Amino acid sequence: MDFYSIQDGMSFSGKKIGVAFSCPDTPMIWLGALSANHTVYENQPDHNRQQLYSWVMNNYWDTNFKASLGGFYEFNYHFSSGPELISPQKAIQCCKQMNSGAVVFRSSSQK
Repeated sequence: MDFYSIQDGMSFSGKKIGVAFSCPDTPMIWLGALSANHTVYENQPDHNRQQLYSWVMNNYWDTNFKASLGGFYEFNYHFSSGPELISPQKAIQCCKQMNSGAVVFRSSSQK
């Protein structure tokens, strides 16, 4: 398969339940075996039934960054499941909500 960039997340659904998955810190995924294959474009549903990997870090492309990946890193992943997530619209809405986090406002308490 190939790399895919997911913006809000992705979902998988069956007849009775759906699963929503979002990864706000690592929006690049890989579908299929971890080996070099031919590029697969759209409208090939059989390829969407393979393994899913989160492509957290890479030095695959030539960049102006150091090629080592050492150090401490932390990445967030969010999962949700339920019968309501069978609907693609509700599943992507769930992904957006999981990515948004808490909205916090600071106010002063004056009496």
